[in-house]
Amino acid sequence: MIKTVKRGEVYLANMDTGVQGVLIVQNNRGNLFSPTTIVLEIKDTQIDYFSLRTIDKSRLIKRVGQLITYQMEQVSQEMASVILGVREPALV
Repeated sequence: MIKTVKRGEVYLANMDTGVQGVLIVQNNRGNLFSPTTIVLEIKDTQIDYFSLRTIDKSRLIKRVGQLITYQMEQVSQEMASVILGVREPALV
C-alpha cells in the first residue's frame, strides 16, 4: 500500500468505475497523518472539478506523474471557483 503521497501527484487508483487517474489535492500535512487523501478524478485527460472526494490510500495503485507548482495554483483557483459556485471550471 502507498502511504506517502503529496499534493499535486497523479496516481492510478481503483475507483468505483474502475482504474482511473486521480490528482491528490489534500495538503501534505494531512497526507502525512491520514490513511485517506482527497482527490479529483481525471477523465479523458481533464480534471473533473465536480469529482472531489476522499479515498483510502489503499486504493492508490501507482504514481504516474506530478503537476508543477504553476499548474497546482491553477487547480486551486479552479477548485475554489467551483466549490464557491463562482463559475464553471476551465478545462486544465
